[in-house]
Amino acid sequence: MELLVTLILLSITLELFEISWQKDENMLKMLSKMHQIYQKNIFLFLIMHPNFYFALFLAVITNASVASLAYVFIKTVDVGLKFVMMDMVFNKQDVSPEMALVLETKIQPYMVFLSVVIYPPFIYFALLPQF
Repeated sequence: MELLVTLILLSITLELFEISWQKDENMLKMLSKMHQIYQKNIFLFLIMHPNFYFALFLAVITNASVASLAYVFIKTVDVGLKFVMMDMVFNKQDVSPEMALVLETKIQPYMVFLSVVIYPPFIYFALLPQF
């Protein structure tokens, strides 16, 4: 049980780190922050997503449980989508008017913290069979 609490707290801490450097008032500004780091070094950009590596670690220690694989899938899509959106906005500059509206829409302050609520159940269900 101690392992479960420790891993959930570690995941929350890592997610709060990711939130702290990505948080901004709209998606376009968030992508701009990410793109600046990506331009400096792609490996730095990838290192700035420690919860992705935590998800991989969780999949290994749980022998690839369904919940841990779902967690890895969601984190992979998260990082991959950031790459696609940065490419679309900053390299190709191919943004539809609808997408531009979405990117410039103000993000409510609580929205960025949803991941802190959504991800811990994956850890709980991934580790549940081991207790």
